[in-house]
Amino acid sequence: MGSLQEELAKVYPELGNQLVKDKSVTKTGDQPVTPSQIKYSSEQDWKDDVRPLKYSKDSSPPDVGSEVTHKKKPRPVAKPPSGQKQNKQRAPDTQASEINSGDMKFVHEVYHPASKTSPCPPAKVDTITIAELGFDAVSQAVLTRVSEFKMPEDWVKEGSALQANGGGTSRALSVRVGIDFGTAYTKIAIRAADKVFFVDWDGVRSSPHRYFLPGELSCCTDGGVWLGRTPEKSEVLSNLKLPFISSHPVQSRQLAAAVVFLAWVMRYARAWLYRHQAPLVGNRRLVWEVNLGIPTNSWLSPLKDDYNRIGCWGWQLSQTHDKLTLEAADALMQATPVGLADIGLDGLYPMPEFVAQIAGYVKSPQRRNGLHLLLDVGAGTMDVAVFNVYRESQESEDRFPIFASTVKPLGTHFLMARRSDELGLSSHHWDDFEGTPTTDKLAERLAIDRALLQSIDKYFALRVSDVIGEILHYTKAHRYPNAPEWTAGIPVFLAGGGSTCDVYLRALKQAFEKIKAQPLRTQFPTLETTAVSSIGPDDFHRLSVAHGLTYDAVSIGNIIAPHEIEDIERHATVRERPDRDELYPK
Repeated sequence: MGSLQEELAKVYPELGNQLVKDKSVTKTGDQPVTPSQIKYSSEQDWKDDVRPLKYSKDSSPPDVGSEVTHKKKPRPVAKPPSGQKQNKQRAPDTQASEINSGDMKFVHEVYHPASKTSPCPPAKVDTITIAELGFDAVSQAVLTRVSEFKMPEDWVKEGSALQANGGGTSRALSVRVGIDFGTAYTKIAIRAADKVFFVDWDGVRSSPHRYFLPGELSCCTDGGVWLGRTPEKSEVLSNLKLPFISSHPVQSRQLAAAVVFLAWVMRYARAWLYRHQAPLVGNRRLVWEVNLGIPTNSWLSPLKDDYNRIGCWGWQLSQTHDKLTLEAADALMQATPVGLADIGLDGLYPMPEFVAQIAGYVKSPQRRNGLHLLLDVGAGTMDVAVFNVYRESQESEDRFPIFASTVKPLGTHFLMARRSDELGLSSHHWDDFEGTPTTDKLAERLAIDRALLQSIDKYFALRVSDVIGEILHYTKAHRYPNAPEWTAGIPVFLAGGGSTCDVYLRALKQAFEKIKAQPLRTQFPTLETTAVSSIGPDDFHRLSVAHGLTYDAVSIGNIIAPHEIEDIERHATVRERPDRDELYPK
């Protein structure tokens, strides 16, 4: 895999010049490609690039979807999840790819202090910016506004303590905090005494969207770092999670920003529990566990260690009574590592997000053994995973073999950015919580030609369809070709803010049509343990990860990573040539 710039150039060929203008996208010495005017081609062959490009003289087309060879021998699985014979060839990483960001930094905007008369323009990031990702300053979705900022209410500071005021003297109460650290929004759920509570952010944010915390921090001139955008900010840090989707080392400042953000949400979660569930907490001695959601591709990779570290540092920093600063986070990162018990944490478990999403499903009457697909459309990324759900008769735990998965920069913000850029809407804003408008609704709202918008969305949908189709095709060809779901239908989970957008639904349908299979839409069960009755199925899919992260990570099941599964050995059947007597009866 190349850098995020190169990955985006593959997904959006028309951005090729902007994203790789200083790098060759072919072999050393070749000239960079020059995209020509876009022309749409047939949808029949999803392997073909639907956006043909012309290249400069003496240049070669870039390699798209090239596979990465493996140096390590794969570990065999004790028993193939499908029960079929497997060979010794390891699956290509194109089906377990990561977004590589090179030296990408999180986007930050720098402002003069409030005392200055003229605002400072956004600082230029020297590696990759939102604009280079496909946005410009005005087409980026609104995550948070100054008007929504709220200084933390007084009760929030109580979260610095690990026990409620006057508590900790009675019998133990296990409390498990599930943190869905999202690219755009973070959601938290807490499980205690067999109940699950979704944490609202009313104590730090004035917004009707109570359960979603934007992933932005404000750095003030006094060094303090606050959630959201303060009126007196000198710097805004956003895209806090993007560095942790990359296979490249995360920079120290990126780590520090993520640590401060997690420290805030961990402190707030404890304070919220003390305030809103005081009768439950009482004087019980609280025993804390944290499950931190991570992308499927980050599991069993070096990135898992990064999530472990920022989770540990965040929990430690959240207990300080001083203001939270990047410097304080950096000091912790430089200090001698400590054990979880030393910081009052009974367990810290990075958990694949797709497992968290289906945790309730596999424990519910809806459960079906066999092949499943999860499509999670977030703000920045689109995650696709094809996996199996089964349990051996003599075993007590579920198994979740991940046959193929990928993460691509095809989230709703990229869809809306493409729409804005193609339509020349330099001053168009949209609120992310209004939902991603359908093709028809957006055409009506903007009073533009519906056919024009359809052509823009058609290209984007084909790109999404390609990604889903490749995952399905690889699974069918190399992982589980005899799965009954290929003919009976594959249960499909749709999650994330973009899961209801018609562009992604069309893309999903196209991918299944190409593979000649039927998608079976499956709802996430809203379990009776959820203590918030106002959250229905239409909203639960956005909170499903946080809910699933409250399950016991140790007993949730056996997760089998893609690189632990060997491909199916396909033997060509040799047909015997009939003799003359069979062809020509006497």
